[in-house]
Amino acid sequence: MIETHHLSKLYGRGVYALRDLTITVGTGISLSELNALTAEHGQWCPILPWGTDECTLGGALATAARGPASAALGAPRDLTLGLTFVDGLGSVVTAGGRVVKNVAGFDITRVLVGSWGTLGVITSASLRLRAIPAAQEAWAIPAGAVEASVFDAFARGPFAPIAAERIPESIAPSLGLSAEPHVVVWLAASAAHVRASRHALRELGDAREVAMSGWSVIRASGPFAHARSGGAPSGAFLLLNDRVRRAFDPDSVFASAAMVEGKRELTGAT
Repeated sequence: MIETHHLSKLYGRGVYALRDLTITVGTGISLSELNALTAEHGQWCPILPWGTDECTLGGALATAARGPASAALGAPRDLTLGLTFVDGLGSVVTAGGRVVKNVAGFDITRVLVGSWGTLGVITSASLRLRAIPAAQEAWAIPAGAVEASVFDAFARGPFAPIAAERIPESIAPSLGLSAEPHVVVWLAASAAHVRASRHALRELGDAREVAMSGWSVIRASGPFAHARSGGAPSGAFLLLNDRVRRAFDPDSVFASAAMVEGKRELTGAT
């Protein structure tokens, strides 16, 4: 039987299934509040977008905000099991579910995440959680001390970090580093795995340990010019998005000219 905790109204009368590593909360909760809640039970929700954890869960899901660890830990669309939202007709719609194994029906959840509110207003979400890693360390190497091909081999190998970011010289001193570009890596796993990763990293060059809080500085300062973007949505995805919009928002309440213009301002699209 799954152990559950019913949360206060602060979290949208959500449900926390501890043993199932899932949680359902209102999307007005901030990421810092969500992390504080799950950390009490040795768990976390690795939605770690660029910026700070003071943003709301709803904002992170509506924009599908990715971060430096998204490739390893999952992007918002990967971590969202189900959603409740209000559509353009004022109807309350629930899509997906609260469990990991849920394959029934049309996957509206993936369409809603990253739709920038043009399909509806997300009011609650069911999320996958992870156990907090037993060991976590942050290390930095001067960018000029290791060849890109050598570091790429390490980053794709058996001791790969969950995040690696090349930071500019302007923010290196805030991490206690010399004023030159560095590659900062985030090691997280079992103590034995982190120890092996640390050893492999040190063989690449002059690696130096930095405080884990440095990743908060990196997230708040990025994304950087070299960071890969998610790319433009495919034609098939845009067609699917339009079909869902016509079904749930036939009067274009959320896809109004004002909403589209607001999205352009935020994304810099033309």
